[in-house]
Amino acid sequence: WDDTENYRMGGSYKWPSVNEVMDYRRTVRNIIIKMIQDTPLVLPITKESPWWGLLMGMEHERIHLETSSVLIRQLPVDMVTKPDGWVYGPMKYSEPVMSNPMIRVEEREVTYGKPDDFPSYGWDNEYGR
Repeated sequence: WDDTENYRMGGSYKWPSVNEVMDYRRTVRNIIIKMIQDTPLVLPITKESPWWGLLMGMEHERIHLETSSVLIRQLPVDMVTKPDGWVYGPMKYSEPVMSNPMIRVEEREVTYGKPDDFPSYGWDNEYGR
């Protein structure tokens, strides 16, 4: 959308310099660190909690990682390299994987969506019915 918006603006949008972006990121980082250090953590974290936005940011980063992993899988294998220091997870485990059979569930009516007072973080589209 950035390119489209810039086109609609007649190409007048000027991206900030790398130094301006770095200054902005440093400022945001300091604000977040101060919030973590100075704000009592009261559970459950609700939409009114200052911690809600922090959790939203963390979840948003996870989405970027998930999207990137899907895109990386689409690359030709010779373009994918392992980063220096990468450690693969264990290939074997001392206990066998438990059986996870499909089970039949009787048809019934279900309700989808979290109530507003659900005691954990969720995206806006997860609330309501």
